[in-house]
Amino acid sequence: MRKPTVIIKSNAYGLILILDPEPPFEELKEAVESKFRDAARFFRGAKMALTFHGRKLSTQEEVELIKVIMNATTIDIVCIVDEDEETGLKYREAVVRAVADRRQWYAKK
Repeated sequence: MRKPTVIIKSNAYGLILILDPEPPFEELKEAVESKFRDAARFFRGAKMALTFHGRKLSTQEEVELIKVIMNATTIDIVCIVDEDEETGLKYREAVVRAVADRRQWYAKK
């Protein structure tokens, strides 16, 4: 039995995208797009932080995957969080801060 190429885990403020380290990047992008298209209704309009796990990505690869996710869904990815033992708390803080900053910016306009 083959392990999944992409697994999405979520909490109230963020997503952990678990990526298989073995397939070529283009295959991985296709799998990410498929997975998020299938889950698009679940994440409708969410503002979330994102962590990549399982595969070392370059900054350009991270950007490409974010574009794939945002094109496949209405998720607003507000930041990338490096994974560590306090990831859940960091997700919450990052999202709350980003939303507050946007509200302040819009209030000035």
